[in-house]
Amino acid sequence: MNIKQLRDQINFHDRQYYQLANPRITDQQYDRLFTQLQQLEAANPESITPDSPTQRVGGSPEKGFPKAHHEIPMLGIANTDSLTILCDYIDSTPAASYIIENKIDGVAVSLRYVNGLNTRAVTRGDGDTGSDITANVRTIKSVPLRLTGDNPPKRLEVRGEIFLTNRQFDRINQQRKAEKKSAFANPRNLTAGTLKLLNPQTVASRKLSFIAHGLAWPCDFAANQSHTLQKLATLGLPIDTGYEFANNIDQVIKICQRRTSTRHNLPYQVDGLVIKVNDISRQQQFGETSRSPLWCIAFKFPSPAVSTTIKTIAVRRGKTGKLTPIAILEPIYLIDTMVRRANLHNFDGIFKELHHGDTVTIKKAGGLIPQIVGIDKSKRLPNAKPFEIPKQINNQSPTFV
Repeated sequence: MNIKQLRDQINFHDRQYYQLANPRITDQQYDRLFTQLQQLEAANPESITPDSPTQRVGGSPEKGFPKAHHEIPMLGIANTDSLTILCDYIDSTPAASYIIENKIDGVAVSLRYVNGLNTRAVTRGDGDTGSDITANVRTIKSVPLRLTGDNPPKRLEVRGEIFLTNRQFDRINQQRKAEKKSAFANPRNLTAGTLKLLNPQTVASRKLSFIAHGLAWPCDFAANQSHTLQKLATLGLPIDTGYEFANNIDQVIKICQRRTSTRHNLPYQVDGLVIKVNDISRQQQFGETSRSPLWCIAFKFPSPAVSTTIKTIAVRRGKTGKLTPIAILEPIYLIDTMVRRANLHNFDGIFKELHHGDTVTIKKAGGLIPQIVGIDKSKRLPNAKPFEIPKQINNQSPTFV
């Protein structure tokens, strides 16, 4: 085979393996193809092109990430974990059809293609300016270096999510365990940390994935969101095919309830669903705020709850003099992390109800911040005393009460 045929073969097998989960050849056969291409390009360096599979992994670390401006702001998505608020939203955005997509728990990125060639990858950042992580993203084999097809759009700005599959996350942690290193807490944080690394070879070893979910700006690409996804797929971009359609509030709610209970069946982490007006012309009519589009909303899956006991409460004095009580808990595992404490914020509210040794219910606000949401008074120890505000607070270290 010549160089072009080898590249086409490797790109085909990359797509079969990384996007379609349908490998056609063994790893050894793939490695032979890749080695053959490397040898041919080494013998003919003038034939090396930016979209060659051999150019995915950079050889040397970079000195940092330059900033890059988003021509079209990369907005966030308004979210709620309340079905009532979700119903209110749908009432305010009447549409003939809604498309419901998985909200992958990863890192948002914008990919630019010019004449079919991937030329830039930028993180969301503050929405107007992000970090140019092109070298790192080029190591992700599910991101095509060149769009497929004979006549790709002259310019395309694709928005999507970079993430780690559960399988790769487990592989990395098993490797760290064998090396007697501490395990990473969760796939999302590891993905974000990996994209900040300055050595693309290390990034490549983590085997990140990418899924496209839309475009930076409306165009004559397609009439609705579902057709947009299908068109992106024909260009060789991976999409999440698990989207569903709904025509009214009842159908949206049923889908959200059903997929709340089945979300753990997916091969990657999702923290909710994104409900979008399907018709792009209607999307444009609804418009956007400075922070988020008005034609879509994210339904965040309810945070799971666990029970543990309070060991004590520490009180800290902040730089402004404010006193903050912190519940010290019997360690409990919750959403990928070991929770040992929960900030009570002030001496009002639930602090007044807590007694020594109480059994409490813990959730993570927004999936991140541990908080006490309930007390099981039926398990309260006999003669347990309530916590009291200490009369003296050490400025240098917490005071336990």
